[in-house]
Amino acid sequence: AFVMLWTYMAFGEFLIIYSGNQPHEIVWYLHRIAGDWKIVVWFLFLFHFLLPFFLLLSRALKKNAPLLTAIAAVVFFAHFVDTYWLVAPSFYTTGIRFHWLDIAAPAGIGGLWLAAFAARLKSKPLLVRNDPRQTPSHEK
Repeated sequence: AFVMLWTYMAFGEFLIIYSGNQPHEIVWYLHRIAGDWKIVVWFLFLFHFLLPFFLLLSRALKKNAPLLTAIAAVVFFAHFVDTYWLVAPSFYTTGIRFHWLDIAAPAGIGGLWLAAFAARLKSKPLLVRNDPRQTPSHEK
C-alpha cells in the first residue's frame, strides 16, 4: 500500500506541475531528469515501485521473513536514493556527485534516532504483562 501511495503521489505531483506548464516550477523537474539523473529516475521506478509492487503481490513471499526483510531493505535503500534525488540535483545540476556527507548525515541522524529508540525500548516491557493467553515463564 505504501509503495503504491508513494508512486501515486510522486506521479500526481509530476503530472500537475507538467500540465500546469509554469516555467518556474518545471525547472525543478528539468534538473532531475537531465544527464545522469535519468538513471536515478529509472532506478527509483524499478526498485521503489515496480519490483516491490509485483513481489509483494505474492502471498507466499509475504510469509517468508528473510525474503520480506530483503525487499524491505531494498525499498529502504530506494527511499534513501529518492531523498537524495529530491535534494542533490539542486547542488549538482550537471550530474550525479557524491560527497562523504551524503552518507554521514543520514547515518548520524539514523544513529541518533536508533539510540533514542533503544533507550526508550529498555524502559518498557516487550511482552504484555498478565496476558491470559501466555503461560508464565516459570511454568514452562
